Amino acid sequence: MNLIILTDEDRVSPDRYELQDERFRHICSVLSVQVGDHLKVGVLNGPVGRAEVVELTDSKVTLLCEELAESPQDPLIVDLVCAVPRPKTLRKVYGVAAAMGVRNIHLVRANRTDKSYLESPLLKSDGFLPHLIEGLAQAKRTRLPVVAVHSLFRPFVEDELPEITSGGNEITLKLLADSESSSRLQDVYAKPVGRIVLVVGPEGGWVPFESGLFIKQGFRPYSMGPWTLRVETAITAGLAQIEQVRAMLDG
Repeated sequence: MNLIILTDEDRVSPDRYELQDERFRHICSVLSVQVGDHLKVGVLNGPVGRAEVVELTDSKVTLLCEELAESPQDPLIVDLVCAVPRPKTLRKVYGVAAAMGVRNIHLVRANRTDKSYLESPLLKSDGFLPHLIEGLAQAKRTRLPVVAVHSLFRPFVEDELPEITSGGNEITLKLLADSESSSRLQDVYAKPVGRIVLVVGPEGGWVPFESGLFIKQGFRPYSMGPWTLRVETAITAGLAQIEQVRAMLDG
């Protein structure tokens, strides 16, 4: 953890927080702090700063927050649409997406999504929140992505996705990761945009009907390279390439 993320549930007074979970164990076993030491902390969806360890027992640590201030962070402009993967992969997807600044995560059932995946507790807030927070802590971010689960593919793409991708006065770039496309990101992302929606399919790929439906909604297929990637790797590669191109265009 490069940043200890604090939540409202941890707060015991206006400026004090108590931790008794994995963060407490990390503070004790990895950081080896003592009373009086200071830690880098961030309030979930809020400011970052320092906190002093004011109490440390065998079961909890109490932190006194000080010098909290809003930290400049890159604007969150990317929304991710992803076919629901197997639970082991989904944990990684949450961590990567949070760490790399995704604003909204839309998980949708695909033709090649196993029905059992939709019953995973990771699709509920109690299941996905720890993995999102872990990603934020790794990347020193505090802005939590919003997660939405869509069990019906066609109604999502035809009815909900147009509203999601409408950027008002902003220019929205709609990207469909497709290893078979002859286009690369620089071919379809050639000018600054206000919002980006990235679609990543299951490891077996979208079936033609699904990819065709995305294309009808204005999504532009492009290839990240000549590799067949795991879902979490494809998301990492896609977000990294987007950040690189965005930096060049904005710079």
